[in-house]
Amino acid sequence: MTHPGQSHQGSPRRSADLSAPHPPSWPALALGLLLTLGAASAAKDTPPDPRMGVWAGALGDVPITVCIEAQGHGRYYTHRDRLSIDLSPSGTGDGYYKLADDTGTGEPWTSVTDPWVLGDPGGDILTGERRGPDNAPTGDIHLRRLSSPSTPQTGRRWTDLGFCDTDLFTAGLYQPPRESVSEAFRFNDHRYRVRRVISAYGTHPLRISRPELLDDVATATHRNRTTPRPSPCCDDAAATARLNAVLLAALPTTVAALRDDLWTARLRLLDDWGEGSALEEWAEIRLWNRHWLSIVEHSEVRRGGETLARRVAYRTWALAGGALLDLRDWVEDPEQMAALLHSMRVRALHRAAAAGARDDCLRRLEANDYWQTGLAPDGLVFATAFTEPTDDCGAEIVIPYLDLAHLVSEDAREALCTELGRVPDTTAGGCR
Repeated sequence: MTHPGQSHQGSPRRSADLSAPHPPSWPALALGLLLTLGAASAAKDTPPDPRMGVWAGALGDVPITVCIEAQGHGRYYTHRDRLSIDLSPSGTGDGYYKLADDTGTGEPWTSVTDPWVLGDPGGDILTGERRGPDNAPTGDIHLRRLSSPSTPQTGRRWTDLGFCDTDLFTAGLYQPPRESVSEAFRFNDHRYRVRRVISAYGTHPLRISRPELLDDVATATHRNRTTPRPSPCCDDAAATARLNAVLLAALPTTVAALRDDLWTARLRLLDDWGEGSALEEWAEIRLWNRHWLSIVEHSEVRRGGETLARRVAYRTWALAGGALLDLRDWVEDPEQMAALLHSMRVRALHRAAAAGARDDCLRRLEANDYWQTGLAPDGLVFATAFTEPTDDCGAEIVIPYLDLAHLVSEDAREALCTELGRVPDTTAGGCR
C-alpha cells in the first residue's frame, strides 16, 4: 500500500513480488537528493501554510482525521471508512481544496465533485465547509489541531513533507490487531496450535496465522508428561522456545508492528490491486521429526473470490541449535548439484507436458534456474518460485530420501538414515 503522504499516481504495478522493493540505484539517489535540495531551497522564501499539521474533528457529523503538509497537499480519512483520500490545493491560495479519489484501477484521478473550503486557523481550531456541484455548502468542517504546526517529525523542518507520515495521522488507519488461538492439533507425535492475527490498513484486511509448537521439538514430550524418547537434540524446551520465537515473529501484535518495513512493502501491493483486496498469510508444517522442522509459508492477495498475487516460501530449521537451513548445501559437490537441478527441470517439463501445459509455461520451466527447497515426510522438495496469480505451471518435485542419501554430506546422511530407521553405508554411501 502506498505509504500515507506518498502519491498513488500512475498505473498500478502488476508484479506479484511480495518482497520489499529493491533499493534505488546511486543515480536515482543522487537525483532524489538534488530534487529535495531544490525544493527546500525554493521553499525557504515561502511562508508556511498556517493550515499545516494534523487535525481531528468532523465533516458534518462524521469523525475525520486530516493532515496538511508543506505546499498545501494532504490527506484525510473518515473514522468509519478508514480510507485515506488525497487533498489537493486548488492553487488559489484561499484554502479551496479539491479531493482526489484513487480507485486503484490505474485510471487517472478524477476530482471529487464536493471540494472543501478551509479558512485560516484560529489558534488550534480550523473550520470550513464542503461544497456541492453548485458551490452550495453541503457540510460543515470543524477541526482541532493535534500536531505542532512547525515540526512534522522530530528534527525535521517545516519545509519537509511528513505530516502524513506521523503516528498522529496514520494510527487511526490501522485497526488494532485482534489475536485468536486455535485448539491443539497433532502432527504425528507432536502437538501444535495456530495463532492468528486479524487487522487492516484502511479497507485492506490482513489475516496472518502461524503454528505455535506445544511439545518439546525433538522428544515429542507433551508439556504435562515425562516420557521422552531418545533425542539427538539439546535442551528440548529451549529449542521449542527458540523456534516459536521465530515462527511467531511474523504476527504483528501492536499497531507499531504493522508499520515496520516488511508490512509496509506488502501493503503497498494491496494498494496496487485496489480497494477490497485482502492479504492472507499462513504457514503449514510439512515435516517435524527429531532432526528438523520444515514449514511452507503462503501469502495471497485476494479480492472477492479471485487470487491476485501469490507467494510460497519453504523454511527448514535444524532442531539442534535452531539454525535455518539451506538444503542445497547438503549436496556438497557442485557437479552433482548441477545434475540434480537439471533432473528437476526435466521432470517438471515432462510432468507439465503430460498435463497439457501451455507453451509459455513450458518455456518458463525450461528457463527456470531457481528452486526453493524444503522437507516433506517422503523426501527433499524442490519447488519453483513462480508467483503469478493465475499461474498453473509451478512445479514441486520430491526426491525420496533413499535416493538422496548417497548425494548428501556425511552429517546429513547420518540424520537421514536415522530417520529412515537405517544406518549409513560407509562403503558405498547411502543407507543400508
